[in-house]
Amino acid sequence: MFSSLKFYYYAIRNDSRKYKIAMNTDYFNFLAFLPFLLMILSCIFVIVVTSSIPSLKLIITWLIIFVGNLFLIIYTDEQGYLIKENSQLIKERSYLIKENRELESTIKTLKAKIREDYKRKNYEKSSYDYYNNYYNFKNYYNNREQNLDKNMINAMKLLGLQENFTTKDLKTAYRKLARIHHPDVGGTEENFKRLNKAYQYIVNNM
Repeated sequence: MFSSLKFYYYAIRNDSRKYKIAMNTDYFNFLAFLPFLLMILSCIFVIVVTSSIPSLKLIITWLIIFVGNLFLIIYTDEQGYLIKENSQLIKERSYLIKENRELESTIKTLKAKIREDYKRKNYEKSSYDYYNNYYNFKNYYNNREQNLDKNMINAMKLLGLQENFTTKDLKTAYRKLARIHHPDVGGTEENFKRLNKAYQYIVNNM
């Protein structure tokens, strides 16, 4: 757990590894309440050593540190998720561009074949092949979209999301359920894996 303290080192150096630490639920909770624990320890130390009540100035100073620290961790966590989502969107966009290029190349090849067959007086047969391949492609993508919609609905139900949800709604729902189903807080590993799988699926297909 103390390895999470590297977060402050990475934050000072503006190292991208700070996002990984902030996005980890266990590290996030530890870092968020670390100043509060230090405040309690310092107050106990003052009481034990000086036999007096800690000053209001000391308590206010620690509270300011606590709030500033919490803001830094939450901001870093949000930025980390945004960077991750942008990376997923770029990857998905690249994949779609590749698929479109392959489809265009296939259609171009089929058209060239039709022109060649037409010259050989096989127009009727080549036309049939062209439209048969065209409808095969069309059915493939229609089925793919239907399966995608079905999987998306199941993932939304699992996370308790409504239609037209936002990225913020998705994150809030995921964190709420993660705190319930995480094995460290009494949840089962199977449910936690299902939750992560549903979350990643929605992120990849938003």
